[in-house]
Amino acid sequence: MTMHLVRFGVSMEAQLLEAFDRTLAREGFANRSEALRHLVRRFVSEQHLEHLEGEVFGAVTIVYDYTVRNCTKRLLELEHAFRDTIASTTHVHCNTKTCLEVMLVRGNAASVAALVRELQNLRGIKSCHVTCVSSHG
Repeated sequence: MTMHLVRFGVSMEAQLLEAFDRTLAREGFANRSEALRHLVRRFVSEQHLEHLEGEVFGAVTIVYDYTVRNCTKRLLELEHAFRDTIASTTHVHCNTKTCLEVMLVRGNAASVAALVRELQNLRGIKSCHVTCVSSHG
């Protein structure tokens, strides 16, 4: 089976690219393309939440820049909107601009997936990771 490769451009902050280059060198990736393919495969496989049904339990971890306009306000609004899904939150101030928040979630898989989508699309969120398991095992 022949794989057809497609080229595309990616824009990012210089500091993030430098950190990415250091990380891929440390992890032994031959080049950026190989590392990006790895990351995309991982991202696609982590989207399994979309395929879970019924009640799930898990943790949503976000890192965000609280100085981004309306980020904190919108995050709080989301937490209130999903109050039946978010069982608990823990908040840590990482530095003068960055916060870490962990949300323990419990509820319908569709509701947890909707929360994660909202968080991932929120301006100021630097990373959003979710780990969920079905109550069915």
